[in-house]
This record gives sequence, C-alpha cells and structure tokens, in this order.
Amino acid sequence: MHLSERPSFAPSDRLTAVVTGSTGGIGSALCDELARLGWSLVLVNRSQSKALEQKSTLLTNHPDLSITLVQADLMDLADIRRACRELLDRVSKIDALYCIAGVLTSQRRLSADGHESHYAVNVLANYVIIQELAALMVSEQGQPPSMVVTMSSSAINRGNLDIENLSDPPKIGGLMGAYAQSKLALTAMCAETAQDLRSHGVLIRAIDPGPTKASGCQRYCVGLRNSCSQTLKARLRELQEPPIPTNSTGKAAFL
Repeated sequence: MHLSERPSFAPSDRLTAVVTGSTGGIGSALCDELARLGWSLVLVNRSQSKALEQKSTLLTNHPDLSITLVQADLMDLADIRRACRELLDRVSKIDALYCIAGVLTSQRRLSADGHESHYAVNVLANYVIIQELAALMVSEQGQPPSMVVTMSSSAINRGNLDIENLSDPPKIGGLMGAYAQSKLALTAMCAETAQDLRSHGVLIRAIDPGPTKASGCQRYCVGLRNSCSQTLKARLRELQEPPIPTNSTGKAAFL
C-alpha cells in the first residue's frame, strides 16, 4: 500500500515512525506527510535547535501530533547507542524506521571512532540503529510487518565494492568516490540482513530517491558546477539544465 493511501489513525491506534535526519530535505517532507496521516513521530537529529523548530512547525499544523525528539551524533557510535537506549525507554513499538540522515562531502572527515564520514554515517550508523532498535520492530505472525527504509543511490552502479578501503578510502572523490562506495555497502548490508529481519516480521528496503532539492545535494551540485571548466560551463548553459525537483520525485526504485 502506498503511503498516501494509508488511513489516518485515532491517537490510541497511531502507528509510530522513527526518522533520522528529519529536519531538512527528504526527511522533512516525509515527516510532513506522516503527520498528515496521523502517525506518531520520533525524530532523531544532531541539531536540537533545528529539531525543536521542526517540532514547533509540525505541531502548529497538526496540534494533536505526538512527537518525541532524540538527539544523536551519527559520527559517534557510543552516542548512537546511547540515543537508541533512550529511545527504547521512551517508545514501546516502532512500525517504520526511516534512515534518512546521510553524508555527501568532498572533504575528508573522521568520526569519533576514526572512520571516514561517509562510511561512519551512511553505513555504520544505519547498521547500529537498525540492530539496536530491531526488538521494537518485531511483528507477530499474521500482523502487518514493520518497515525499515534506507537511502541508497544510483551511484552504486558505477563500480564494485572496495571492502578493504571502506573505513579509510585513499580518496574521497565526491559523488562517485567514498559516497558511492558507502551507498553500495549500505545496499549490500540491507540485502544481507533482509532474511533475518523478515523472519521477525520486519521488511528492509534500500531505495534510490533520485535527484532532489535537498540542501546537501544542492551544495554538492553547486560545488561541482563551480569546479567545471569554462567550456563545460558554457555547454551546461546551452543545454539549459532542468530544475531539480522540490521533493523526492526521482526513481524511488527498490534496489
């Protein structure tokens, strides 16, 4: 059933969704839709100020909405586990886990645990969150399954997985470098864990949302454009590039 086809729920019957990276882009648009449909929201973000601002906006538009805020630095495995323990204490059931938060950068940054940022956030953080929260997503036989949704990318089609260098790649390489490798590893992780999760009534999907107008994608595209040669810039102007869609209206394909 498509998200937009799901009915609204009375407070006692509400489904609960956990969303990481909820304050902008795809995460923000998703929360708007879930709120409209009457879901209870658990929002996991690094910036508490942005989360509070989002909560205020959502409650203005949906006064009866239930919102729980959890702060977590996805570049720190210890803090991720702490946030998951907090969430386990505050939530009794998770019907959907949306792992939206991610990293796309051309700069080398290391996590608190010494991992390159793409691998730390796009792979390790998602894996730990899914494993730590799996107990709240178990569905009994005959009940609708819970769902885990992660953000992959069509960039995974540009190469093979370099397992030995995932944690510390020799080059960052922008969209087709460490980012693409991290999304390929994420997709492989989803495929590897799918059978075990399914046996507990949980479905997991890695989806390609296509190009969006999310701030991270926009910043990268601007930087890429600025680095192009004058000849290529002129050619791009001739082609009159189509605008990036406001919401996630790209492939949305299951991988």
